[in-house]
Amino acid sequence: MTAFLMTLLMLTLSGIWQQDATFQVITADNAEALSEVSVLGRGAVLAMDWSPDGSTLAVATARGVWLVDESLQTVRETLIRRYVQDVRWSPDGNYIAVTSRWRGCWVEVWSSDFRQLRFAAEVCGEQIAWRPQSDRPTLALFNTDLYANEVPIIDVIAGAIEVVVGQDGIWSS
Repeated sequence: MTAFLMTLLMLTLSGIWQQDATFQVITADNAEALSEVSVLGRGAVLAMDWSPDGSTLAVATARGVWLVDESLQTVRETLIRRYVQDVRWSPDGNYIAVTSRWRGCWVEVWSSDFRQLRFAAEVCGEQIAWRPQSDRPTLALFNTDLYANEVPIIDVIAGAIEVVVGQDGIWSS
């Protein structure tokens, strides 16, 4: 891997020097003109959850979600290629929920093979908790804000969100 990265760096530098490119110092005035051109790797792991049958591990990273086996070999690529804070399998293994509060709040619920988006909403949540042994797939989103006093409860089939407010305005620890 090190040899690959060194080769990539040398090829990149040789291309830059051959093109006789001019470089600018990055400042507050020109920083917004920067754009990401490439990313190496899958990003830092932020959350993981085993499927109920123990065969597949869903891995949430700063670059998306991957499904891997026990030897960490990719089982399935997913369509999610953005920062994901939490990932959780439903108790029956039919759904996978992902959420983030980075660059906007969102939650998505996918079929277990990530081929069908079953639910999506712009709602804040950092951690996912599925209702166990329910006849309807339902999840709750938890926020770690000290004074967060609302918990969204999501019915995946109905596509409904009910917001439960904590007692006395905050959830006690």
